[in-house]
Amino acid sequence: MEDSKQSEEPLRISYDETNRNWIDGWKLYYWRFGGGRAQYVRLMLEFAGCAYTEPLNVFEAGVTTTTRLEESTWWMKQFAMVNAIRGKDDDDSKTAFAPPILVHDDNFVLAQTPAIMLFLADLFPSLKPSNLLQMARARQMLCQVVDVLQEAGSASHPIDPHQSYNLQKEAADKAIVEFAKKGGRMSSHLALLTSELKRNQNGQAWFYGNNVTFVDIAAATFMRAFGESMKFLKREDLYLKDDNYAALRAHRERFEATEIYQ
Repeated sequence: MEDSKQSEEPLRISYDETNRNWIDGWKLYYWRFGGGRAQYVRLMLEFAGCAYTEPLNVFEAGVTTTTRLEESTWWMKQFAMVNAIRGKDDDDSKTAFAPPILVHDDNFVLAQTPAIMLFLADLFPSLKPSNLLQMARARQMLCQVVDVLQEAGSASHPIDPHQSYNLQKEAADKAIVEFAKKGGRMSSHLALLTSELKRNQNGQAWFYGNNVTFVDIAAATFMRAFGESMKFLKREDLYLKDDNYAALRAHRERFEATEIYQ
């Protein structure tokens, strides 16, 4: 009975930095339908050498539901676990709006993918440029990836942003192709990332210096999602045959060939 009461108490945030082991003690909360925005956080943790768990892994991943009732049940079980971390709107216990949510030592909560990535880059400086001006540009590039992610997400849910992709698939597939087509909206975002990549060794290395930074993680992860989405839609030509994406495709291949990624 005591355990039940304790689990219902809102998670309390501590700002005490002392006696924290930043390598261990991490928990990542994210919905169980695939990579999503949590993949950016997972890779940051992996490249930082951190140990972490994903409590929502108790649910089967990628369930394809056939009815609204089945989907609602699958989601509500996950919502219950996430709500225990992010709190409620009406009792001053709110800690986060939505996953991905990263928790350390069960008493510090951080959400929003770019905020988490920048926080981890501060904790593990090898994952960010050492040059102050490069760091300023790196923040801009991360924001650019967030922008294109947001627009891609809107295309994936063109009818109802709160309804799953599967329940609006026909309209979503058309919107995604329109967004990703050659000369479309997405190409402008990727043109900026390409220009920035080519400022270092003409695009043959990483975005900044000789090491992987959070921008490399963000850009390569987005390009993978782009490529996989086009494969799923049987429109791989939009990913593979646009020469404007050649540098970013090659960058993704280099990133995925790293020992840590594999």
